[in-house]
Amino acid sequence: MADNLFEGLPPPSQQKPQQQQQVQQQKQCSITATTVCDSSTSSFSSPLPPPNPVLKSALKRPKPTDQIPEAAAPEKRLRFKTTTDASEKQIIEAMQKICSHIKNPGKFGKASKLAIQLIQAGSVKPGTSDHFFAILEAAMSSSTACTDPSLRSDFHALFSAAQDATECLNKKQKNQLTTWMIIAVDANDLYTDDSFVVRT
Repeated sequence: MADNLFEGLPPPSQQKPQQQQQVQQQKQCSITATTVCDSSTSSFSSPLPPPNPVLKSALKRPKPTDQIPEAAAPEKRLRFKTTTDASEKQIIEAMQKICSHIKNPGKFGKASKLAIQLIQAGSVKPGTSDHFFAILEAAMSSSTACTDPSLRSDFHALFSAAQDATECLNKKQKNQLTTWMIIAVDANDLYTDDSFVVRT
């Protein structure tokens, strides 16, 4: 056991010149996959030069520059028609759908954005004001939902936008909206950071 097992062997870092050439040749073969390599010689067996590699960027379609931006494909967004091209009946149907969805906290964000679009489009008129008020009433059906951290900003945006449609509401509805504004806008303005909770 005193004999050295590696006695008579060359150190591992030294390689014979033939082995070094074979290693270099194998590296070249792995780099150029289109050439055929012979392990005994360094010459190529293919008479044609290797083809240029295909780049992914070359496979992409070129962008046409002569198209007009207005003629591009329409956006895939859910939008209600504005007052100029939607009838009062269509607006009422849209308000009824929004009213049914706005009660669900999972759908509240999208429904409130659609209600805001109706306000901004000028769709809230004396003929549709009762249906619009029903949307606000459905939104406030749960008094704790408006202080939910995930819904606060949506409530704030909806009731802030609702101020623009107050001229179409009757006196009782205006008073109720004022109460809701205190809860949905002013109270949510007081929430600055949920990490500071006062314990009593």
